[in-house]
Amino acid sequence: MVEQIESFLSSLAELQEAIKKNKSAFVSRAALKEQTQKCCKLWLGKLSTQIRGRGLIEDQILNIIDEKFERLIELAENTNRKKSYIALLSIIPKEIQKTVLIPLIKKAQSSQNPLTVTILSKIYSNINSEEEKKFFEEAATAAASECYKAATVMVWCVVIDRLRRVVEKLGLISFNSESKKLNTRKTGFYKRFSKEFNISQTNELQEIFDKDLITVLSSMVNLDLNELKAIIYLFDIRNSCAHPSSFIMDELAYINYINEALKLVLSNPKFKCD
Repeated sequence: MVEQIESFLSSLAELQEAIKKNKSAFVSRAALKEQTQKCCKLWLGKLSTQIRGRGLIEDQILNIIDEKFERLIELAENTNRKKSYIALLSIIPKEIQKTVLIPLIKKAQSSQNPLTVTILSKIYSNINSEEEKKFFEEAATAAASECYKAATVMVWCVVIDRLRRVVEKLGLISFNSESKKLNTRKTGFYKRFSKEFNISQTNELQEIFDKDLITVLSSMVNLDLNELKAIIYLFDIRNSCAHPSSFIMDELAYINYINEALKLVLSNPKFKCD
């Protein structure tokens, strides 16, 4: 979240500079208006909502900033004075930095121990998906509070989401066909697999048991048997964490779980989907 806000502030600085360079006393150029509207919509439609959803900053503070962006987007809907833009663009970045960015940085520093920061750094260097990063950030928040079972479940969410997207990339027809082939196996690891799928929409993948999806996909990508068993073991640990049990998940076990998830799935070339 901190990185997103810092990037957004850079965009605001670029907009402010572009407005200042506008030679006319009025802003009438379509490109400047579009640039203004883009910044406003990014804040109002995404960033402000995300910050509220995480309960990180008081709504009253965000409401004040939102109102200024609403005034700014109104300016961009018509031809208005340049000084009106500059007045708002001089105030908004300072308010965001003082009332949002700095408090978020302080909270991040107090809630994340050095080990958590190290883990996230490793994750960010191995994955590019913003959605996957969000899951890991939620897991890091749970782990910082020593809720390692909850954090483990969140990590598994990233793993199974990636595997579903790989199936989608390879094609549902291929997935259905592979399940039928496995059902005819009489020897080897797959001989106990006895299901056939006939799905036609990607949302149906969510109805397939994780273990069944992993099994079929492993055959589709010709996965090493040891890797397949290791991924299924990750799934078993997830189940132990998600349901009442005497299973213990401590910090060391959680770190090992993340490393295995990265190695076996998220950094595995066979499971790339971008």
